[in-house]
Amino acid sequence: DSIESLLFCLNFLKTLFEVDMKNFNNIRRSMSICCRSILSVMNIKDVTIFEDSLFYPVVRRLKDYEQKRKEKISEEHLAELKIERAMTLIHSPDAAIQCIDSLISFHQENEYYAEELQTRIFKIAIGFEYLGCTGKMDYKYLNIERPSLLFADECPLIKEYVRCPPDGMFTIPSYCDSPPFSERSLLCDMLHLITRAIESKLFEIGVKMADKFWPIMEHHNMYSLGAKVFQGFTRCYREMASIPIEVDRLFGRYYRISFYGKCFEDKDRTCYIYREKKLTHLFEVSKRLTDFYSDLLQPTVIELIKEAGTVDISSLDLENKGYIQVTFVEPSFQKSEKNQRFTPYERNHLLKNFFFDTPFTKGDSGKAQSTIDQQWIRRTVLTVEQEMPSISKRAKIIKETEKEFAPIRVAYRQLRDRITLLENAINQADYRNIQQLLHGSLLVQVNEGPSRMAELFLAENNEKSKYTEKLKKAFNLFLKVNEKALDMHSKWVTDHPEFAPLQHELESGLLSLVEKLSKWI
Repeated sequence: DSIESLLFCLNFLKTLFEVDMKNFNNIRRSMSICCRSILSVMNIKDVTIFEDSLFYPVVRRLKDYEQKRKEKISEEHLAELKIERAMTLIHSPDAAIQCIDSLISFHQENEYYAEELQTRIFKIAIGFEYLGCTGKMDYKYLNIERPSLLFADECPLIKEYVRCPPDGMFTIPSYCDSPPFSERSLLCDMLHLITRAIESKLFEIGVKMADKFWPIMEHHNMYSLGAKVFQGFTRCYREMASIPIEVDRLFGRYYRISFYGKCFEDKDRTCYIYREKKLTHLFEVSKRLTDFYSDLLQPTVIELIKEAGTVDISSLDLENKGYIQVTFVEPSFQKSEKNQRFTPYERNHLLKNFFFDTPFTKGDSGKAQSTIDQQWIRRTVLTVEQEMPSISKRAKIIKETEKEFAPIRVAYRQLRDRITLLENAINQADYRNIQQLLHGSLLVQVNEGPSRMAELFLAENNEKSKYTEKLKKAFNLFLKVNEKALDMHSKWVTDHPEFAPLQHELESGLLSLVEKLSKWI
């Protein structure tokens, strides 16, 4: 009986696909029915299907997912498997949404709130795309090519993964008819997204999403829901306005993680950018990964590569050992981008490029650090395949470029960074920080820093370059900023007379520095 039942089911499946192809010249309907049904199977291992079946690849991937999910795998890998599972079942948007809900819960439980919100946006985009394209919800008044693109600026992955195909705009039982695929459910998801943005203190996402939601609710005359959107809008703005400028929003840190060794199989020599939550330190990331893979791949020895530069593969025992390289990286922006990313949120979201610097010297010494006239910097810029944060906490590096900065440029950047720190402290009226920065810039023991820099790079007999003029302008600005900061500090000292002796020392230090620099600038 069991064999006859099996054969009946397989023949039914074959007939279903054949009829679909005959009547509609595609298999969209039959695939959607099968994908929706397969998700309700309690044990996917019990599913038997012929390899020549059009549905076989889906079943095989789902079996792979179940097998890997039960193994010991990293949280990054598990999230990627959940995404792959959802996209495997996208023939049935209902089944895909069910898998996306699992990913949302996973991120929320692990406190990766930026990824959670990205995934919620992704889910809303799927719902809006298919509701709009199947004619269940109007979207033409928004003047967009297709519904999901409304959210693509905040979750760029939508452009690649969320698209209702031209032959997918049909209506049959089991296709886009589960609870998430209703106008009311979609709007409730939108409201809940704003609530979660507020709860996770990612207020900017709440504002951006509220700005997209209210026209939809207004168009559908849902004024009570629209009022709730504007309440969320108002709360987000109030919360943002109450955050002191100097407060670190703890948007997370980014690390380059590279794997070397045959034990890592398809991950061998693969590099990623990981986003770690809040103030996760380099040591914590390194320990977590080495401990996890040492346990997973035992008895293989896993070693940590502490150097940030290019790895000499020939020096590694790739057959018998595994190596993990962990490097702290920062977001990298083009000049045009820098002028558009003003806020900490903008400088920590939708990131495609990252960098880290490696000091070095040229010549036979091979030293990393040297005097300022010999100090070079090698900047490595890493490009990832998708903007971060995304629906997964890591992204594969697809491009790596290097630039070398000559000593004069290194000196200019150091001076410019010092100016930026002082300007920020002045704008924030952070007197303690102003005091520390003035102390580091003007007191006698460190005066040799800027004055020596000017002597080395701005002397008449030095070769002139565009950075010669840049450095001169930077020194002039450096003196002006220090003078402004010193003036602010003097007014502050009137209320804190215990720092009056320090004020006199700082004033003498500024006069001395101006005198020393005058012959060079």
